[in-house]
Amino acid sequence: MKHRFILVAIAAVLFGAVPASAQFGLMGGFTSSSASIKANGFKPEAVSLYHAGITYKVNLGAGFAVQPSLLYQVKGASLDKIAKNSNGDDEKFTLDTKTGYLEGNLGVQWGPDLIAIRPYIFLEPFVGYALMNEESAKGNEAGLAELIDSDSFETGKVKDWKNSAKQRLEYGFGVGGGIEFSHIQISVQYFMNLGPLYNSDGKVNSNDILEAVKTSFGEKKNYQGLKVSLAILF
Repeated sequence: MKHRFILVAIAAVLFGAVPASAQFGLMGGFTSSSASIKANGFKPEAVSLYHAGITYKVNLGAGFAVQPSLLYQVKGASLDKIAKNSNGDDEKFTLDTKTGYLEGNLGVQWGPDLIAIRPYIFLEPFVGYALMNEESAKGNEAGLAELIDSDSFETGKVKDWKNSAKQRLEYGFGVGGGIEFSHIQISVQYFMNLGPLYNSDGKVNSNDILEAVKTSFGEKKNYQGLKVSLAILF
């Protein structure tokens, strides 16, 4: 019931009051993301995934517009580290992680209308709830548990939440720019998830959100990367 309430709340905030002049549309594209669970020792690699969903745009005048979107957004990362195992020998620990979020975005745009085209810049805060989790790990269990600050992670492939310490709630922001012409938008943005990707008890504590945001900028524990989107407005 709690999970359903969160999903309904995201949709209600985005689409609860749609002006008659709003342009609805479809949006999709590529998401390239990476993450580092701890700052020291990891060698992260970007993973190219995807996003798709619906959007609408409302012109506010003077070049300003708001454009909320509701997307299914898949983010991931591949990380490895050489560390000492229980026998004192060097061992490579590898963690491939992928998360699919139902994500609500609220884009605030500004750009001049040049008749044929409209270039614009935007700021886009977002909040999402994870619906899909997939992880694949190689290395001894004790080493992997230490690296992600959890004793509940097991080696092998994990597709559920019971054996994962991953957070389900995400929140963050994106900044970028785009161009609009003939009801078509092409945009590129840099995004950053705030808060930890993993938590030892798998729960979100609202009292720790501010501290989690500060930690994100210092240690980059969560997903961040580039998003390239194509939207068709009707």
